[in-house]
Amino acid sequence: KGKVCMILGAGKIGRIAALTLAEYAPSRLIIVNRSIENARELASRINAEAYGMESLDALLPEVDFLIGAAYAPEQILTTGRYAAARGERTHRACLVDVAVPRIFDPAIAALPEVELHNIEALEGIVEQNRLRRQQAAGEAWKIVEEEVEKFRSARLMQSLGPRIQRLTRQFDAIFEEEQGALQGIGDATGERLPAVLRRIKQRLLHQAILGLKEE
Repeated sequence: KGKVCMILGAGKIGRIAALTLAEYAPSRLIIVNRSIENARELASRINAEAYGMESLDALLPEVDFLIGAAYAPEQILTTGRYAAARGERTHRACLVDVAVPRIFDPAIAALPEVELHNIEALEGIVEQNRLRRQQAAGEAWKIVEEEVEKFRSARLMQSLGPRIQRLTRQFDAIFEEEQGALQGIGDATGERLPAVLRRIKQRLLHQAILGLKEE
C-alpha cells in the first residue's frame, strides 16, 4: 500500500498479478507490455497506467515493487540494464520473477537495496507459512481442549455440588452419633478414637465423591 508497483507483462499471469496488486491500493500501478493495446485494456479495468516496453528504463527508478510476468526467450532485465536504470536510487526495491523462462537476471539480487525472488522461492515461503499456521493451529487446538476440560470439570462440580454437600452432612451426622457413643470411654484409647473416626470419615467421604465424579 502506498508503493509504486509495476507489472511487466499483460498476459494471463500479468493480469492475475495486476488485479491482486490493485486490491492493495498502491500509490501507482503501472502495466508495461510489448503490446500497448493489451496494457491499456488491462489498465482500464483497475485504474492503472499503461506503457509500452520502450518506456521501461525511464519508469524503473520510480518502482518499489516489480513483478516480471512477460514471456520472452531471453532475459528482459539484465543486471547492467537495471543498475543503469536505477542510477543513484537508494531506497529498497523488491523484484519478483514469475515468468517462465526467467526474465530477470539472478545477479540483480547482488545489487544494493534490491531484493529478488522467483517462483521457487515464493513456493518455499508459502510452505514455511503453511507449516507455521499448522503448528499454530495445533497449539490453539491444545488450548481449546484444555479449556473444554476446565469447563467440563466446572460443570461437573456444579452438578455434583448438592450431592457432595448432602453426603458430607450425612457423614457428619453419623460421625456425631458414633462420637456420642464414645463419651463413656475415659481412657487414652477412648480419647484417640474420635480422631481415628474423623480420618476414617474423610477417607470414606473422599471415595464416595470420587465415585460420583466417575458416574
